[in-house]
Amino acid sequence: EGDVEGTYASLGHIKNFFDTLRLCLNLYRYTGKKKINSRMTKSDLMKLELERQYAVGRRPTSVNFADAVKNRVSGVSAASRRSGSVSSASTNAIDCQVKLESNMANETALICLDMLELFVNKFQDELEASGRGDNELMSSVFNLMLTFLEIHQSQEVLSHVFASLRAFIHKFSPCLFEGKSDYCAELCYQILLKCSSSVRAIRVESSVVFYLLMRCSFEFVADSFFRVHLQSIVALSQLIADGGLHQAEHFLRRSINMIESFSTRDQGAAPAFSEEVKDLTARLRNVLHATAEMKKHEGDPEVLVDQQYILANSYNNSPQLRLTWLESMAKRHEADQNFSETAHCYIHIAALIAEYLKRKGQYNLGAGAFSPITGNVTEETFIKEDVTSASVQIYNEDDLMVRLEQCLFWLEKAERYEAMVFILSLLQPFYEQRRDYQSLSDTFRTLSASCAKVVEVERTRRRVLGSYFRVAFFGEPFGNDNGTQYIYKEPKVTHLIVLSPRLENLYTEKFGPGMVTLIKDSAKVDVDELDLDKAYIQITHVEPYFTEEDLTERKTMFERNDNLRRFFYQTPFTKGSKRRGDVGEQWMEKTILTTGNSFPYVKKRISVVHEEDFELTPVEVAIEELNRKLVELIRALEKQPTDVVELQRVLQGIVSVQVNAGPLAYANAFLSDESVATLPKNHIRALRKVFRELMRCCDDAIQLNARLVTPEMVSYQDDLKQKYHILARALFGFLEEKDEPEEKD
Repeated sequence: EGDVEGTYASLGHIKNFFDTLRLCLNLYRYTGKKKINSRMTKSDLMKLELERQYAVGRRPTSVNFADAVKNRVSGVSAASRRSGSVSSASTNAIDCQVKLESNMANETALICLDMLELFVNKFQDELEASGRGDNELMSSVFNLMLTFLEIHQSQEVLSHVFASLRAFIHKFSPCLFEGKSDYCAELCYQILLKCSSSVRAIRVESSVVFYLLMRCSFEFVADSFFRVHLQSIVALSQLIADGGLHQAEHFLRRSINMIESFSTRDQGAAPAFSEEVKDLTARLRNVLHATAEMKKHEGDPEVLVDQQYILANSYNNSPQLRLTWLESMAKRHEADQNFSETAHCYIHIAALIAEYLKRKGQYNLGAGAFSPITGNVTEETFIKEDVTSASVQIYNEDDLMVRLEQCLFWLEKAERYEAMVFILSLLQPFYEQRRDYQSLSDTFRTLSASCAKVVEVERTRRRVLGSYFRVAFFGEPFGNDNGTQYIYKEPKVTHLIVLSPRLENLYTEKFGPGMVTLIKDSAKVDVDELDLDKAYIQITHVEPYFTEEDLTERKTMFERNDNLRRFFYQTPFTKGSKRRGDVGEQWMEKTILTTGNSFPYVKKRISVVHEEDFELTPVEVAIEELNRKLVELIRALEKQPTDVVELQRVLQGIVSVQVNAGPLAYANAFLSDESVATLPKNHIRALRKVFRELMRCCDDAIQLNARLVTPEMVSYQDDLKQKYHILARALFGFLEEKDEPEEKD
């Protein structure tokens, strides 16, 4: 940039000067009487009181004052102090300090504001350099102006600040309403925050400034204040997400009403301007209404995020607003330590920016670049940019890179290292194009570490990426959710006994004692038998469902825990009146559920859009159960290092003939001569095949356990080996192939 023209100080010195003014504002800010009182020590109080008494020409009564201070420091109750039982000496000293600090804060603020005004008037041309104020000098001036609004100021100081702000808006309209500067966004945020003040005079001043901002924008941009319109909604959304309103929505509503009334009374305003003001105030009220709805679900994180998601989807025509609410969802997930969901919020944000840049002709890939990570990003291809913002550059390449870095951070927290590899492949071309070899070096180092972690977790099999549950709601108290079922994703290994009481307590608190009933089995619910004035919740553990083709394509454990849309659970029944029977008569109803989006997602729960039921015959139940045991044993065998306890547990469950419905029970029920003659031949062949594979793996497990077992566990190993041989001998006759006629179609 170089030095400012003439013999003035260098740009660096001027920036340091403004930084010093900002530092002064922060150091001398008024902190309030309570905080001053809390930090005052005994010696501080004595010193202040002595100074006060000398100032008024009285001889100090230090003994009486010391007693008063002693009473205060030793813990005299607040009630007794209020009643006047403590000497007024300490109160006088505190009041003196409060006045001193408040006057100092006011004086400091006014001096800094005076310096700012002098500089702006003298160097207006330099501040407008580049035509739009996109320079470091303007940045320093504007940051100081914002500091006046960010710091708690007295009403007297704020009246001067607002006057300076009105002059600033008139002088520097190009800086606020043209180009890609964020000045307008930051100003809208702070003004709306002041519009929520509990002090009416401050609300009036803030509303006037906000109205002036709209009016100047409308006149400057030729009959539109789109930038102020958009940034106001973004700012309000951000305020809500940041918790900046602090229960002050009703004060903000009053300010919004006041702003709208200004436009109706402004006789010089164009009709188009008044209509746009009405449209903006209506939108601001809608955001506040949505906030009120979200507050009703403050204690229900899943429903709260659902509400935020609905709001994000309502802003498909505004990338900035959609991004704001996606980021709000990310912060909520972060607070609840739902790291996978946090990561996917940032993936959607990055995809949104990529799609925006693609439509601007600045990035070739768009949102589709992220489809290998999750198919859900197709949502970001539906964004529509308002025609009035087409000439404004909202995001650039740097914004995309920042978001990709955020994706990396949260994917690592979520232990989804495979997805990190893909994100790194998107970052690499940017660094190569910029010849940024340091960042390239860091990228390859991160890539190497991510791949090493993938190898480790695949070897140890100790990574758990989530547990899934079907949650169905019945009853009028649930409103639109009555009769709806969701799949809930819970962190890592979460058991039914953890989720059930959480939801029961949550909805009991919402609907009242005695209103909530948990349905504790997975059978179909007959709604006619329910009292629909009450709330019923049915919770069932579900597992991801894969076809044989799916299993062929999804080779790794990560692939079988990522991009999940189909889940299943099973409900046992018999053809008689009993729920359960012997293995020969035990049927199973298998229910497959399909969700609207795939997990992980920006939400922890996704509604079920399709349900499919079919029955398994007893022999099919046996085949599935034995296949499940086989898969469990193979995992225990492949785990590195071997978990001996888990290996022994799985092996014990297979070879112990005492176990109900164990392998021998299935063989007796379905591989006897009578059963073989009546059952479908393909089922017999499948059953024998899984038995052979299971026994082969049991033999491998016995040998592995023998190598790893400690001396004190040798007898346990001998017992497992003996049981295995007993089972193998018992199954030998059942597994022998015999000449059988081909089954007719």
